[in-house]
Amino acid sequence: MSFRVHHCAAVSLRRAFGVIALAAGCLVAASASANPITLATPAGLNPGDPFRFVFVTLDTGVRIDASSSDINVYNAFVTSAAGGATYDGSTVSWKAIGSTASVNARDNVGGFGDSVPVYRVDGTLVAYDLSSSSGGGFWGGNLQASISRSIDGTEVNDFVWTGSNNDGTTKSERELGAAEFAAEGQSSSTFNFLDDAFSDFGVSVGLPMFAMSETLIAVPEPSTWAMALAGLACGRYSMFRRRKRA
Repeated sequence: MSFRVHHCAAVSLRRAFGVIALAAGCLVAASASANPITLATPAGLNPGDPFRFVFVTLDTGVRIDASSSDINVYNAFVTSAAGGATYDGSTVSWKAIGSTASVNARDNVGGFGDSVPVYRVDGTLVAYDLSSSSGGGFWGGNLQASISRSIDGTEVNDFVWTGSNNDGTTKSERELGAAEFAAEGQSSSTFNFLDDAFSDFGVSVGLPMFAMSETLIAVPEPSTWAMALAGLACGRYSMFRRRKRA
């Protein structure tokens, strides 16, 4: 009987360490892979909290003109620029922060008025919610931080196609797909970031775009799970030692 107790404890211990080794291997494999990007939970969020990510496409090589009036063209563009980025093991869905004659940017990304914070992909808070209030809402024209990071964290300082007013509505005669000119913002700006208002580029010019993710639900980072597993293994080992002494 004594042998069986010790044997089961040893098996449980080996299994616990096996789980830790497997988890560690998965973490190493994930960090070693350059593509797709694995996005981390922003600091300050608790498990179960809803949030969104934003990024800007690269200013070199990842550009699009504003000649199309079809919002799906721009959604496909930012989705491609995201390169299949994942969060919590799933590929994230993205929408362009842009307006055509028939679609407002805030309707395209959805969730207008929701109390969902918005973060850059590097974890920096951009807006407290998706409201149009001037107190920190995404559509209020005044951000907590600029949307100046690409999906891989590269800093981008450039004009950006939006076709929008700063409240996320279509800018009349300057929308994406307009006949001649379209409205643009600046990735380095926190004030009036969707409608720069100082210049209008011809729609044939290639510029980056802003992208916003679907609403995501915060999960603990893998390191948290690894620590929990390590604690479990240590607990099982301590139990094994106590039983062995007994």
